[in-house]
Amino acid sequence: MKKGHFIIKVKPVAILAFFLVALLVRPSGMGDLLSTLNTPVKYLQILSAIIIAFFAIIYKRQPNLSLVLLLAYYVVVFGVSYFIKKSEPMFAEACSCIALSLFSYLAYEKHGDDLIEGYSKYYLFIIVIQMIMTIFGFGLYERAATGLFSNRNHMIRFFLPGLCFTFLDSVDRKNNIWTVSSVLYAACFTYLILFGASGTGKMAYLAFAIPFFLFYKRELPRLLSVFNCAIYSAIAFVLIHFFRIQYYLDFIIVNFLHKDPSFTKRIYIWERAISYIKENPLFGLGSYTSYANYLNGNMHAHQYWLQLLISGGFIGLILILLIYFIASKNLQSNKGLIGSTIITITIISYLVSGIDEALTHSEMLLPLLVLASMYGNSNEYFMATVRRTRSSLFHRLNDGTKGEKNARSQPSKNIR
Repeated sequence: MKKGHFIIKVKPVAILAFFLVALLVRPSGMGDLLSTLNTPVKYLQILSAIIIAFFAIIYKRQPNLSLVLLLAYYVVVFGVSYFIKKSEPMFAEACSCIALSLFSYLAYEKHGDDLIEGYSKYYLFIIVIQMIMTIFGFGLYERAATGLFSNRNHMIRFFLPGLCFTFLDSVDRKNNIWTVSSVLYAACFTYLILFGASGTGKMAYLAFAIPFFLFYKRELPRLLSVFNCAIYSAIAFVLIHFFRIQYYLDFIIVNFLHKDPSFTKRIYIWERAISYIKENPLFGLGSYTSYANYLNGNMHAHQYWLQLLISGGFIGLILILLIYFIASKNLQSNKGLIGSTIITITIISYLVSGIDEALTHSEMLLPLLVLASMYGNSNEYFMATVRRTRSSLFHRLNDGTKGEKNARSQPSKNIR
């Protein structure tokens, strides 16, 4: 190739991933800003889910257990909703979760890098727009509406996976966690969350930042596995609601998080939700667009585990916990990869946010768990060549990149 010639490499999977996530995961204020597009977008979302499901069926690959459990969860919840409670479930969110999970399942094995690149570029695009709107006064934090978002608490749930994908993309493409894209995203993310009015967002930010800077150069301890942290978050809720430990930490809750010890009256919503869970323990109440009729005018339970119980009962909760367990087990088996650390910390941050938020409109959380159950396992040769005992970031990135390149250039082997 002659000097001075430029080659533009077209990556169909990355482009498809970008537009698919743009269609399925939108900031909460986009519906108001572009209200005329709401109906066409809804039909396009349904169509995209049907097309992806069709390709998943004809592809005839070994099914992913996390994906099967995810589908089973929605069968249970929507079955209760349609056939027992005759409710109007949150169809759009379920459609997005299923479509993104199926697409990640189809694309990851052969095009994992392109998949993550497409996802990361979309989130980078949105966070830059949100940052510009904030700088020029269109995202004022003293108002409920903040730029592209109709709810300030939604911002952390929306941008968390983007932080994860941007770091993963930097590692995959540049063999370095700090690139122009990742630094830009991290800087915008830090400003929007730390200077925002969401106490939940600040706690979730710290839940990402502290373990990230402590462990990005070494492996996460088993105590911080995804499944263990899911249990910790449930225990934290029990301690807060039933033992009122927040009153011993009111200096943090009031001064830093700007909340009152009742978590802005959430404890009364939780009591109401628990009463209905006791009445419907196995299958819950089903999925509703709003639970206002049950929760004294509140749209949801304002707590992640309670929301799972009230919508899907203990059957639904067990299915979701199994997904966490499978994702956690795979990430632990690949804990020598920096990407496993990044994904784990992102999910932990979600769980911290879920202590006093229902995590509704977190369309990328379940797809991220499905991706976590596959991460590092794109082929058997890569699994056999990556060394997980290295503590140096340089060695982990170097070995991981070389192992992946070798894997792509050699046929897959059965490792015994």
